[in-house]
Amino acid sequence: MNEKSGPDENGSLGQTDPSNTTGPSNEIGVVKGRGVSKGKVAAFVMSALLVVYLVLVFQHALLFIGTGAPAGVAIGVALIVFPIVGAWALYRELLFGFRTQKLVGLLRDDDLLPVDDLPKRPSGRPFRAAADADFETYRDEVEAAPESWQAWFRLGLAYDASGDRKRARKALRQAIAFYEKA
Repeated sequence: MNEKSGPDENGSLGQTDPSNTTGPSNEIGVVKGRGVSKGKVAAFVMSALLVVYLVLVFQHALLFIGTGAPAGVAIGVALIVFPIVGAWALYRELLFGFRTQKLVGLLRDDDLLPVDDLPKRPSGRPFRAAADADFETYRDEVEAAPESWQAWFRLGLAYDASGDRKRARKALRQAIAFYEKA
């Protein structure tokens, strides 16, 4: 039976082996467990809270504009612009999450997710020195195939394991761009 984890038919990260429901996965960036992943629940809760916040801010913006005072109108307009920017940012983050989840599923289906056998801290994060040493493999893979979305995605996972979230997101965005071009 396949014990690898990845997005199930509902898009949630789960496992395919019902006899093993706990413990870390051997795939980088994939969490074993049943049902909806913690990340999805957190994203949903944060999205719902942001929507409530945006509605309340919009209501207050209309009240400020309704005063007719120049300062009130300026504050009201600013309160309308900020929620629009917030909604755009929320959309972009959710889109990034959905796209990366799709690519994880494709790599898992092709058995191309890297195996996470790095020594770990009690928190579950790998020791940085070990992650940095493992990182070289994935950087070399990108240099050998610079337009491979799979190589860029694995590089992003390696950056994440090394603790460099900014470069991890940049590499994952590059992987998404190459995937969409293909």
